[in-house]
Amino acid sequence: MGKSDKYFVEKYLGAPVDQDANGKYVIRAGANPSYWRIGKHTKGKFTNPGQIFLTEKNIPIAILRAEPLAFKDRHDVVALQRFTNESI
Repeated sequence: MGKSDKYFVEKYLGAPVDQDANGKYVIRAGANPSYWRIGKHTKGKFTNPGQIFLTEKNIPIAILRAEPLAFKDRHDVVALQRFTNESI
């Protein structure tokens, strides 16, 4: 793959969230944090920890931490679908 074919890659530690009775996002009880990454076709932009993104299965995830990810290691982490404008 040529250098021009590369794209920005970053990974995110996140936990699944649910909405409470007031519509606010809260981290799902007993949820284990996992890693996801930006994919070539990921929609939206990362803004800050606490932001919600959707997985390929439309599960809402709250970002706990962002970390760099080498382009060559991108296939070790599952790609996310899209960032939302919502946060916890």
